[in-house]
Amino acid sequence: MSRRISFTVRKFLLLILLLNMFSGQASAEGDILILQSLPIKPYTEALKGFRSVCSFYSRMVISSGFNEEGIAEKLWKYRPQLILAIGEDAFAKVRKIRDVPIVYVMVLNPQLVVRTGNNITGVSMMIAPEMQLNQLRRILPRFRKIGLLFDPAKSGAFVDRARHYALQEGIALLTQEVHSSREAVAADDKLKGKIDALWLIPDTTVVNSETIDLLFLSAIDNRIPLLTFSGKYVEKGALLAIEVDAEEAGRQAGEMANKILSGTNVKDIERQDAHDGIVTVNLAVAKKLDITIDDSLVKRARLIK
Repeated sequence: MSRRISFTVRKFLLLILLLNMFSGQASAEGDILILQSLPIKPYTEALKGFRSVCSFYSRMVISSGFNEEGIAEKLWKYRPQLILAIGEDAFAKVRKIRDVPIVYVMVLNPQLVVRTGNNITGVSMMIAPEMQLNQLRRILPRFRKIGLLFDPAKSGAFVDRARHYALQEGIALLTQEVHSSREAVAADDKLKGKIDALWLIPDTTVVNSETIDLLFLSAIDNRIPLLTFSGKYVEKGALLAIEVDAEEAGRQAGEMANKILSGTNVKDIERQDAHDGIVTVNLAVAKKLDITIDDSLVKRARLIK
């Protein structure tokens, strides 16, 4: 037992040592260490966007193949001047580092993972609410009463911004706070007859395996179109989705990295939501709900017929 504890302590001390030994040293191998969670299309597109604007030398590691200690060893070996973390797994494994600037991208709610850290900035997977509401207003101009369910602990800041913009644009945003999956379904019932559409954002208290089918059934029964954040839900029967443009988010992260490696302090670069989104429309659902969508807008969207 004592040997096991001793080994664990030595392992922990080694991790701390590796995380701090390269502080302040010049880059020996390259300027950027890119940690990509998995070799999947959205992360690869984000990397493509990043490299299209940031030409500093970089090395790439798939983080899912390493634990935190293994990542620390890579950091000691390459001694980067900046870390780019693509995806949740990569970010989770470097978020405790304080001696190297970190830029994250394709992370859903980074504020829940790390609330402090003057060496951390990046681009979340949440698309700016102003951009989403502007798109919805253009595509569906008659929709003026939009329902929104949210957990304030996860999406409070996002919803505050959405409320502010909606008020300016004459959109009635009817929000319901929820704190559990059971509350989400009950809150959805309270909005019946009061809204033109239900806007689902990537809030895991609201949208998860326990609630999604019930939310869809409710929408079908009440002929309420669903506005969502993923094309897979449009294929399932939602009217429309605005999902993050991974390549564009990568470009945002690349611009941040350029500033940091050119001398700007990380704490002076604000964390951002994704600026742009890809629109997907289900034309069959629109027809079923007697919703007309302008042809000029449809041409710029992904269509499901």
